[in-house]
Amino acid sequence: MSLGHPRRIFVRAQRRPWGRMAAYVLACMGLLAAGARGGGVLADGTAPAMARPAHATMHGDTVAVMDGATLRLDGHVVRLAGVAPPARGQDCAAGVDCGGRAALQLAALVRNRRVDCVVAGADMAGRMVATCEAGGTDIGQAVVASGWAQAAQAALKPAEARAQAAHLGLWR
Repeated sequence: MSLGHPRRIFVRAQRRPWGRMAAYVLACMGLLAAGARGGGVLADGTAPAMARPAHATMHGDTVAVMDGATLRLDGHVVRLAGVAPPARGQDCAAGVDCGGRAALQLAALVRNRRVDCVVAGADMAGRMVATCEAGGTDIGQAVVASGWAQAAQAALKPAEARAQAAHLGLWR
């Protein structure tokens, strides 16, 4: 079943605005990056003692699935860490749109659930990269385990191997 043109799959849950949280998350990430670049060097050439803040967290009740590894949480784009889904329109078996199926799998995982993410950084496109959970389930792990995405991190490789052995998703 081909989905034709790329579509966004929207999932609507209870709405709870969280205001300036994304600005706070990005500011914390900027401070971490400045510290890593050597910003804030003291006159004697040493770096100031700075406690590294815990990973910033995001919560979203209004969730839109953009593709097999990208969510829009209350208007902010978040990419799932370590998940590499196929592109929309990419055929895998007998004309199946694997990118569309990956998005459908992700939509099923987040439907009517609150999504909680721990932001780890940003990718080259400026999207936040995070590990996310919905209803106590690690979303990235679940998409890879279903076979509709490949693992781009060592931590997700066992789930990918199980999906390959079971001939799920991309490995049918």
